[in-house]
Amino acid sequence: MGNAECSVQLAQKCDLARDGLASGAASAQNALAASSYSACHACRSTTGLSDKECADVLLVNAAVRGDVEDLQRALELGASVDTTAELTLTMGDLSKGVRPAPTHVTPLMRAAELGHAGAVERLLRSKATAHQCDSKGWNALCYALGSGQICTARMLAEASPTARAGMPASVLAEVLHRCRREAGATRAAELERELAPGGSLAAPAPEQRSQARQSSPARQGAAAPQQRAPVKPKEAALAPLPAG
Repeated sequence: MGNAECSVQLAQKCDLARDGLASGAASAQNALAASSYSACHACRSTTGLSDKECADVLLVNAAVRGDVEDLQRALELGASVDTTAELTLTMGDLSKGVRPAPTHVTPLMRAAELGHAGAVERLLRSKATAHQCDSKGWNALCYALGSGQICTARMLAEASPTARAGMPASVLAEVLHRCRREAGATRAAELERELAPGGSLAAPAPEQRSQARQSSPARQGAAAPQQRAPVKPKEAALAPLPAG
């Protein structure tokens, strides 16, 4: 076999191999496209969300990221400020060997846990409920305390004194345990000092809670209409008489 004939056969074999590779790549791409289309179609058919639900998901996502602009946009789109929408969809049985995560978690709880002070402030201004609890009895203040976010916890305690006053001792113990595990012993010790009497996060005394309720804007507004200026007798006597 001459060199020319060998070259021709080698070229033919290379062409066949190239065609085979191209055919295989095309088949792989087609299979991937078909798989992606099927997954997308299945997702759309099982998770058809309304505009309101999409806005809720956007709000939750913005709270986790601490994105105040997206928070505002979600609220303008009609999101519920206390929505308990989840970030992910549960597919299959993932509970084996895993402690179930709490449910009924609000955007305020998520932002507080991550220390997003700007997002917490924006949600509070939008009338987010600071004393609302999740499935294990934790409110937004508990989430901030459990992750060692002391500054955010002060903001929540000032906005809603009842969130701290109504915290059961068992929940407080869980919060301190989590803070020690998540944020370290030093931060947990600092938190214990702030929670002790005289600290910035100490539970308000009963008389302080009573004074806070009496001085609330709602009570002041309700008492305002009862304050009327007395009519002077002279002014009443000098009032003009009706004509004719």
